[in-house]
Amino acid sequence: MPVNYLNIYVFAIFGGLAATVGGIFICYTGMSETSYLVYRGMELTTYYLDKSRHDLYLNGLVYSITFGIAFLLLLAVIVIPSPEHRLRVLRDQLKSMFLKEKLRMQKTFRHWMESLWK
Repeated sequence: MPVNYLNIYVFAIFGGLAATVGGIFICYTGMSETSYLVYRGMELTTYYLDKSRHDLYLNGLVYSITFGIAFLLLLAVIVIPSPEHRLRVLRDQLKSMFLKEKLRMQKTFRHWMESLWK
């Protein structure tokens, strides 16, 4: 049974996006839980309930975004064919077209020859 690589690829794209969005959501809500903002006239001040946890969530947010972008770029590189691959695919397509046309011409010639001998 052949493996359908497109299904695996689409699953990897959506899985990577879901993991990235999930990581961003978890880290952002964690940052919101460990700090709060206070408006003092013209300035905005952030107070931290637990600075070390806030920094961990901030690092997690940065890592989630970074690895999400890196994973999507890796998947994009897999999809983009190299020039040699494109040339090979084009050569195979031309060879297939040539063989089909040759077979069609042989059948036509054979049919023509059979009609002459009848």
